Amino acid sequence: MCMKCLHCHTSNLTSHRYCGGCGQLLRPLQPCGGDTPNGHKSRREVTTLFSDLSGFTELVTRLGPEGLHGLIQTYFDTVEAIVHRLGGEVDRYLGDAVMAIFGATLAHQDHALRAVRAGLEIQAAMPELSLRFGMPLQCVVGIATGSVVVMQARAGTEAKVSVLGESINLASRIQDLGLPGEVLVSKSVQRIVASKVWAHSRGHHRLKGFVEPMQVWRITGLRDSVSTAPMGFVGRKPEPD
Repeated sequence: MCMKCLHCHTSNLTSHRYCGGCGQLLRPLQPCGGDTPNGHKSRREVTTLFSDLSGFTELVTRLGPEGLHGLIQTYFDTVEAIVHRLGGEVDRYLGDAVMAIFGATLAHQDHALRAVRAGLEIQAAMPELSLRFGMPLQCVVGIATGSVVVMQARAGTEAKVSVLGESINLASRIQDLGLPGEVLVSKSVQRIVASKVWAHSRGHHRLKGFVEPMQVWRITGLRDSVSTAPMGFVGRKPEPD
C-alpha cells in the first residue's frame, strides 16, 4: 500500500509520516492511483495542535505491546476529551501522537487561544496519568496557526473535514523541536495570544521544509487562570528569555 503526496504527487509508504519527495506532512486522502475527494472546499484560518507522548521506545520496553496499548488509548481519550471540550476536533492519530484542529468546523474567533488552553490542559493532565500507570509520563505539544484549505474528509474516516496547509507542517515541526513538558507555539500564535499567556522565546530555529528560520515560543501558563500558572519542569533549570 502507498499514499500519493497531495503537494508533489510522490508515492510514499503508508507508514511514512512525511513525504520523501517534498518533506510535507502526509495526508491520508489519496491512495496511489486514486482520486482526491470531490467535496466542498474553503480557505480559512485554523490552528493545529500536535501532542506527542515522550519516551515511546522506553514505554514499549517497560510495558510490552498490550500494556502500551492501554496506556496509549487512555492518553488519546484524555487528549480528545480536552480538545472537544474546547471546541476543537481530533483530525487523526499518528502512532503515539494526536493531531487536533481548532476553527475548521466551528469558526471560533479565538481558535488559537483555545488550542493553547488545550495544550496547557493536556500537560496538566500528565501527572494524573503518571500516577494511574505508576510511571512518569510526559508529552510535547506543538501549535501553529495559518490559512489552510478545509475540505470534506474522505468517506470512512471519523473526521468531518480534512485540512491542507503549511501551518500544519509547521505545528508538527515545532512539536518535534520541543522537550518533554513543553507547549511550543509559532510566532503567529504568540502574537494572537500574547496578552493572555505567559510566554518565553525559544529563539529562531531552522525547521525542515521551511527556508527561513522560524521563531518558536514556549507557553508556560494563562495570565487569567491560577490553575494554569507558569509551569515548572522537573530536573530542569529555567531557560533564559
